[in-house]
Amino acid sequence: MNIKEAITRLYERLPVEERQSFSVIRGYGGDKGGAVHRFIQCGGGRPIEDSIDEATQTVIDFNNNKLNTNFCIGLADAVPEPGKGLSVEMVTGLFGFFSDVDIQHEAHGNGKRYPPTVEDALWCLEGLKPTWTINSGHGIQAVYLFEEPYFFENTADKNKITKLSFRLGQSIRNRARRKGWELDATHEFTRGFRLPGTLNYKGGGGG
Repeated sequence: MNIKEAITRLYERLPVEERQSFSVIRGYGGDKGGAVHRFIQCGGGRPIEDSIDEATQTVIDFNNNKLNTNFCIGLADAVPEPGKGLSVEMVTGLFGFFSDVDIQHEAHGNGKRYPPTVEDALWCLEGLKPTWTINSGHGIQAVYLFEEPYFFENTADKNKITKLSFRLGQSIRNRARRKGWELDATHEFTRGFRLPGTLNYKGGGGG
C-alpha cells in the first residue's frame, strides 16, 4: 500500500455530503524545528478526489523535505489561527483509535524499558487485531479504523469515547507489563501515525 492508497482508504469512509470537516497532517523535525500542520478540508460537498489529492501531495512534500510526517487520528470542524496545530479541544471526530508501541532504540532517551524488538512489540498487540500495523522505524503503530469516521454527539459522548481509547491502550500496556516492559500512553486524539511510503527521520531512524 502506498501513500495515496492509504489516504484513499481513510477519506473514502467520510460522509462527504453531510458534514464538512478537516483532517490534519503534521510534519516535524526539520532544520527549523517545530511542527507544521496542514488542515485538509473534506466533506461538505468537496469532491473526495480533491481532498485525497491535496492530502497525498502534502505528505509527499513533507517527506521530500525530510519531515517526520504523521496523519492525525482526530478530525476537526474548523481550522485554528495560523501557526497553531490540532488541540484536544478542537477534535470533533475520529478516524478510529491509535496506539504506539515503542521499542528500545537510541532515539528514546527517557530510560523506559520498552520491548526489545519489533517482534516483541507485535506480541503486545496479539489478539487485538489492528486494521493497520505500521513499522514506525522505532516501534509499531496500531491503527484501529472505524467502519466510517465517528463524530461526537456532545461533550459527554466525547468523554465516553476518550475512555474507550484509553482502555484499549491500557490493555496493550498491561500485556507489555507481563514481560516487565513499559509503554507510553498514546490514546490522545491529537496523535498521529505514519503512512506507508514515508520515512522516520527521528534519531537517524530508518523507513
